[in-house]
Amino acid sequence: MSYFSKNKDFVLLMGGQICSTFADLLFNVSIILFIYSKSSSIASTTFAIVLSTLSKMLGSFFVTHFLDKIKSKKIIIISWMFKLLFVMISQFLIRNTLYVYIFLSAYSFMSSIASPAIGTLLSHLSKGAELIRQNSIYNLSLQLIQTAAWGISIPIINFVGTSKILMTIIVFYCLSIGFMYYIQRDLSVENYKADNKTFWTRFHDGVQALRENEIVRNITFMDLTETAANIIWTQSFMLAFTTKMLHSESEWLGYQTSFYFIGSIVGGSAVLLLLRTFSQNAGKVIIVSSLTVAIASLIYTFNTSPILALLINFVIGFPYQIRDVMQQSLIQEKADNKTIGRVLAIRDISISLIYIISLIIGGIIGELFGIRLVYFMASLIYIIVSFIIANNDNVRNYSM
Repeated sequence: MSYFSKNKDFVLLMGGQICSTFADLLFNVSIILFIYSKSSSIASTTFAIVLSTLSKMLGSFFVTHFLDKIKSKKIIIISWMFKLLFVMISQFLIRNTLYVYIFLSAYSFMSSIASPAIGTLLSHLSKGAELIRQNSIYNLSLQLIQTAAWGISIPIINFVGTSKILMTIIVFYCLSIGFMYYIQRDLSVENYKADNKTFWTRFHDGVQALRENEIVRNITFMDLTETAANIIWTQSFMLAFTTKMLHSESEWLGYQTSFYFIGSIVGGSAVLLLLRTFSQNAGKVIIVSSLTVAIASLIYTFNTSPILALLINFVIGFPYQIRDVMQQSLIQEKADNKTIGRVLAIRDISISLIYIISLIIGGIIGELFGIRLVYFMASLIYIIVSFIIANNDNVRNYSM
């Protein structure tokens, strides 16, 4: 019996998420290109991302109250159905920038509701090294579809127009909901007992669970700190860097992102091939990966060649994917099953808050002093975080 036939629910989850990811990518790229074509401003496109991130933060905050009462599968399906509805409505209102912002906010809100539910569902499908394997296959599959999508999305959107792309998005969301419907194993509320806890009590319980778990707390600290730097890889900042610093057309944003995802695919494949070594040295792998990303980001900052930019994005994608798989697996493995959904949601809230503040500051700096300074400051943050975690004995000794 093949691996996939023995893990039917995992394959269904993966298929649904692949379709959803492809739809999300097409929708977000369409929105960013539309806004940038209207304004040619970093501030306008950054505002769209800030609005999207704020909506995701509110969605994560909202869902903490329901994660241990409603099955993760049901939460995901409801989220995707609402996103499908928003896309169908936006088909008629895409020409108005104000409506675009409103639908982007609603769309992002529902995305954030599904995110912790997907992480919770994944954590119930396997444990230990097998969990790392499934996370690697899961992420690798998503990277493959994103690589292909980024390579063709911008030219296709520019050629056929936003309205026809929205029809494609609708089809993929229908497929994703179909995949999710047939998942059978969902233990997310198996041991739930009714109680009278308020919304704020449940939220506080999630914060306490995160703070009391040393591994989850340290990984969250790394993520929160690096979130301030991660804004340079958003579509608005990369689009500005590509056109102004690399002196290239917008299509090169898609090419760079594709090379990043190719690097991610190689990184995910490396995790599968070296599963035992990586699982036994998870902390050291995270440290080396973080330092590699920091150095490559600094080189990218002062680069002016679009060809070299492709290579650098590949180099960044490789270690970033390895680190992401290890961190994701550690959190799913070490967090308590009863609180993991709330822990993941609260991590999302915290990351979104830092992201919003960083986007605003980065957008202002980019407009006043130039986009290169934003990339330089982000590179310094990566370097500082790398040295901090390298000197943390607990992080170095992480294993699964």
